[in-house]
Amino acid sequence: MTHQCSPINKVETVKIKYDSTAAGILLTMIIAATFLQKVAIPVADIQIFLGLPIIVGLTAFGFITRRLVLKSRNFILYLFMVGIIVLTQILGGHIFSFASMFLLIIVHCPYAFGLKANSAMPGIQFLYFQRIMVIIAIAGILQYAAQFIIGGDIAFFLDTMFPQSIIMQGYNGTIPLQYGSSFYKSNGVFLQEPSSFSQLLAVAIVVEAIYFKNWKRVVLFLAAISLTFSGTGLIILFALIPIYLIHYRKFFILTFLLVAVLTAPLWGTFVGLGGTINRTREFTDTRSSGYARFVSIVPTLNTYIVPQTNTFLFGLGSGSILRTLTSNESDYEWHNPSWGKMIFEYGIIGGLAYFIFIGFVFWKGCGSVYIKAALLIQLMILGEFVLPPTLHSLILPLLIWPTSFSYGRDYNARGKAFLLKIKH
Repeated sequence: MTHQCSPINKVETVKIKYDSTAAGILLTMIIAATFLQKVAIPVADIQIFLGLPIIVGLTAFGFITRRLVLKSRNFILYLFMVGIIVLTQILGGHIFSFASMFLLIIVHCPYAFGLKANSAMPGIQFLYFQRIMVIIAIAGILQYAAQFIIGGDIAFFLDTMFPQSIIMQGYNGTIPLQYGSSFYKSNGVFLQEPSSFSQLLAVAIVVEAIYFKNWKRVVLFLAAISLTFSGTGLIILFALIPIYLIHYRKFFILTFLLVAVLTAPLWGTFVGLGGTINRTREFTDTRSSGYARFVSIVPTLNTYIVPQTNTFLFGLGSGSILRTLTSNESDYEWHNPSWGKMIFEYGIIGGLAYFIFIGFVFWKGCGSVYIKAALLIQLMILGEFVLPPTLHSLILPLLIWPTSFSYGRDYNARGKAFLLKIKH
């Protein structure tokens, strides 16, 4: 496997003057995905993610200043996806939300663009992300510890003390460690939920393992992820770490980790992982969050979409999944991951068009296959990330907008020195 953005030893020296504004575009987008993730703009009686105008504004600014250019194949597939999405709503004949469909079209439009070649230093987006995640990881650890001294209301001040009109509602930032507890799982202060914190930490661990290999940061991220008591980030790591270790022939470490995982029920409770281990039983409990997040979408699709040809092909209409599930009682807890939402609302035809578009832009994106896989797992499986801009504002600056570069051609000595320096 080749890593398009990984540092190399032998390079040609080609002097390139990098554009600080282009790098600033990437940094601003990453800040929107992290520090500003839970910030909302109140408009009348609704809230809008602050990240949405940031994505739209940066795309427009980049295009007007010629720092962003259209990627022809991305743009063609984007138009294809949009056409199929609109067609499914017309042919389906169901009541659909124009606002929901329009938001989907708007939030995915930036995927058709990319930074002008050599405008930003190769790899700088990963440096920005790692430094921000170090700050958030430390904040999350301090947040968790502080609640035992100053109380949860103060430690989780963004969730409990800030005006709720500017904090995005519909998310649970203060989840008790256990039922009835007055202490909470860490959410990294700035992130919407402990699960959001867990997932971004997992991505940071993958980035660190691929590019920088600073194991002090890995230990910091692992310490923080343990305080989220969330399994979603661990799913990313469990899916990718074995493949990574086999790829790099680190069989001893792989064996050690397998033994550690298999024996975790014996030692986990002594290091504070008892709650996390116990959550593995949730996949069979229809009233648990684990079942809701990963299993419930299957009976949901079987009930509402699969039986009729019309709904199977074209779905029930944009915006229909929440409306349908909240208005009907079910004997299980439910959730709507991105892949399930697309099939539910746009049918197998619309869903397939979306999956082809996302698969292509990820495949052509800049970065290691492991980072692409981590973000793709998060996007498709770990939550409903189709409409909220939170994850899109991370995928765009990490993978889609930076230009890929070939070894020894448009990569230069300054870029090599930069990446070698930031490895430490």
